[in-house]
Amino acid sequence: MIHKLSHSLVIGLLLLLSSGTPAQQMLPDPRDGQQYPIVQLGDYWWYTEDARYISEFSYYATIKDQRRWSPGNFYPMAEADSACPPGWTIPTVRIWDATLPLLSASDTLNQFQEHHNFYTHDLDLWEEATPLNFNHMNWVQGDRIRKASGSYWFYDEETGDHRTHVHIGKNSAVRHAHDHHIADKPKKVRRFAVRCVAPDSLLYFPPMKSAGLRTLVYMVADLEAAKLWYTKAFGKKPYFDEPFYVGFDIGGYELGLSPIDTPSVGTNAIAYWDVEDVEKAVAALVALGATVFEAPQEVGEGLIVATVLDPWGNPVGLIRNPHFKLPK
Repeated sequence: MIHKLSHSLVIGLLLLLSSGTPAQQMLPDPRDGQQYPIVQLGDYWWYTEDARYISEFSYYATIKDQRRWSPGNFYPMAEADSACPPGWTIPTVRIWDATLPLLSASDTLNQFQEHHNFYTHDLDLWEEATPLNFNHMNWVQGDRIRKASGSYWFYDEETGDHRTHVHIGKNSAVRHAHDHHIADKPKKVRRFAVRCVAPDSLLYFPPMKSAGLRTLVYMVADLEAAKLWYTKAFGKKPYFDEPFYVGFDIGGYELGLSPIDTPSVGTNAIAYWDVEDVEKAVAALVALGATVFEAPQEVGEGLIVATVLDPWGNPVGLIRNPHFKLPK
C-alpha cells in the first residue's frame, strides 16, 4: 500500500432511485465493510463506484488527490481481481461489449479501427448521470497520479489476456493490451481502477447474522396496566422495567411491552430477531429488497431496535438487548 486513507462507512441504507436510470442498491464488501452502490444493466450487476479495497500494492488516494480526482484505488495487473469481493470479478471484454450500448438510449454506437478496438458514441461517459458514473480521469504510474483518460482493468476471456484494459474518454473508449507500462520496471508500471461485476443469477448479498427469534413486542396504550396484566397472565415479574419498555423472560424468550399513544386493535405486535449489530442487519436486509420502516435507534440503556418491511410488506423486527440473557 503506497498511500493510506480511512473511508467512513455508509450508514444510510436507502434504495436509490433516479428518473430515467436503473435503480441502485447498496452492497457491503464483507472483507472491510465498505458500502458500494450497484446497478443492474442487462444480465449483470455493476459497481457504480471504483473499488476501494486496500490490497498490498494498491495506490490509495490521499485527501489532496481526492480534491482533484474521484476516490478509489488503483491496482497493478496482478492484483486487479483481488479488488473485488467474493462472487464479483473484473469485467470481461464480452460483458463490456454487451453493456456499453445499454448506457445510451440511442443506437449511435460505432466501432472502427478494428485492430485497436476503438469505439465512439454520442454518450458522455464522464457525466455522473450515466448509470455507471465513470468519472476517474486518471491512472497511476509508479507512485504518481497521471491526468489522463479513465482507465480500467478488463479480462479478455477469448485470449486469456490479463493485460487488457480500457481507456475511457468523454465520447470514446479504446481497449487494448500490451507489455509496456504493464509488465515493466517499477517506475513505469501503471495501476488502473477497477469496477466489479457479478451475474444476476449468482449475485450474493451477505446475510444478516442472528441468534434466532428472541422477542415479541406488544404496543400498549397503558404500560402500567399491561405490565400488571401480563405479570398475572404468566406468573412472572418483568426482568426489565422502565417507562419506555417492559420486558419479561418467558421460557427463554422475551415478551416486551412498549408504550404507544394510539394503538390499533390487532396490529400492535412485532416479532424481533436477535442480532449482534442492528445496523449491519438492516443493511443486509435492505440489500435484499427490504425497506426501512423504523431506522436503528437506541431506546435506552443500550437497547437498540429497528424494523424493516420485507418485499411483501411484512414487518421484520431487529433487536440488540444487552440485558436479556439466554438460560444456560
